[in-house]
Amino acid sequence: YVDCQYISIEQVAVGLGTDADRKTILVRITDDITDEVTVGDAVTITGVVHKDDSVPDSRSSVPDKFIEGVSVSHTSPYPVNISQADEQEIRELAGDSNIYETMVQSFAPSVYGYEAEKLALILQLFSGVTKHLHVGLIGDPGTAKTRLLRYAAKTSPRSVLVSGNNTSAVGLTAAAERTSQGQQSWTFEAGALPKADRGLACVDNLTYFGSAERESLHDALEDQVINLSKGSRTTSIQARASLLAAAAPKYGRFDQYESIGEQLDLDPGILSQLDLIFTFVDDPDRKEDEELAEHILEANYVGEVQSRRQETEGQPAEKINEEGTEITPPIEPGLLRKYIIYAQQNIYPSLTEDAQERLKEFYIDLRIKEPDDDEHPVPVTARKLEAMVRLAEASARVRLSETVETADVDRSIDLIKTSLKEVGVDTDDQ
Repeated sequence: YVDCQYISIEQVAVGLGTDADRKTILVRITDDITDEVTVGDAVTITGVVHKDDSVPDSRSSVPDKFIEGVSVSHTSPYPVNISQADEQEIRELAGDSNIYETMVQSFAPSVYGYEAEKLALILQLFSGVTKHLHVGLIGDPGTAKTRLLRYAAKTSPRSVLVSGNNTSAVGLTAAAERTSQGQQSWTFEAGALPKADRGLACVDNLTYFGSAERESLHDALEDQVINLSKGSRTTSIQARASLLAAAAPKYGRFDQYESIGEQLDLDPGILSQLDLIFTFVDDPDRKEDEELAEHILEANYVGEVQSRRQETEGQPAEKINEEGTEITPPIEPGLLRKYIIYAQQNIYPSLTEDAQERLKEFYIDLRIKEPDDDEHPVPVTARKLEAMVRLAEASARVRLSETVETADVDRSIDLIKTSLKEVGVDTDDQ
């Protein structure tokens, strides 16, 4: 097996017996099909299963196995079967005039409020046409940032979740390791961003990253590809992932009277890559706190009753069902995931002339109104216009529409305005 390439294929079902055998399988493929597959691809590999004798001193009672691959064919990256009944239900939902409100109510229903933030995350999941959207959630501890991030990771058809506490630069990009074939033979193990290719990379505690990790993250977001060279091996790995990042201010709590750049220990380059930034401030407010407390207590009560449904005595079933429906999302998570996959695979909307004109007018007005100082933390550049296009396309996908209308553009503009206001940019009269 001289000059073979090793690729770690996760969760490959190769019929090796019990579920314990359905684990990470090492696949050895020859040079003539090496160019057909890269890290992050969803593939079907045809080959022969062998026992791995490369470690002669192994004391394992069950030897490791590998596949000697002879052919590779690409398949859908989303291993979800969407039935005709699912498609019909999805199209009925898309025709509802309140579909956006329904989507917001269905996303992280246990988290109270944050309607604009939830809508932004929904549009990030649907994504634009072959384009990616980066969102930052920044604010005080205990304001549900991580819960929203984890819900998005669970809902996304393809996602990777990491934390700045325990992720290195190679954990984000890729690591090079010598193979058992000799000192000059190398294999590359993909990190979080390549594994989330064409999906969602969720990074919690972003500010915990060191300088090396931040530089790697910035380069990957900028180029959407990771170039590696080790020994005689060079390779490029696609990292076309949307980024959803959560971070806390470096002084613990968010100060609305200081610029976001001074409060975050982040490079301006990473901040500029974030298309939308939302701040989470934990300010006391009697009315909001009362509604939040009621929501939490109600959700906790219903969760306890439903989890102990079979052992609870004296609790009327109709009471349980009545209470349960109050926190049950209008679109259950499995269907929402299928909805996103269906839209991504079948809907490729394009901008109408009116939509293009509306985007151009808002962008030019926003540029003219932008402050002149060079220290502005989130400058308004052409990247912001691209973000509005991505948001508008995602908005059209939610409706399963092949055209991006002015209403989709207005929805994206509202989110951009909300985001810019939260980082101190005046968007009045736009």
